[in-house]
Amino acid sequence: MDKENISYKTSRDYKHLKDLLDSGKTVVGFITYDIDRYYKGEKDYKPLMVTDVCYVMLFSKGTEYERYSFGARGVGYGDYEPNYHKFSFEKFCEKLDFEYIDIVE
Repeated sequence: MDKENISYKTSRDYKHLKDLLDSGKTVVGFITYDIDRYYKGEKDYKPLMVTDVCYVMLFSKGTEYERYSFGARGVGYGDYEPNYHKFSFEKFCEKLDFEYIDIVE
């Protein structure tokens, strides 16, 4: 495979992302987080930001357990549950600093 010919466009259009997920798509993207966040209370704490690839997909659509799950390789970066969370899906994505590979059809 010629990797020079692989190209993709990333997006932070979270309304479009939600539309993709609601239509049954699984979406791949990138999440940036502080890998040392568990040490925030320590005196010499300095954030160590890393970026990881992950997926997001919708589970249990249309039920009381509906959730949008962000994860990879057994690591859960977060679940947005519209019946539980008081803030929007878009705000949740902003908090995760999620950027996804837009699906071109």
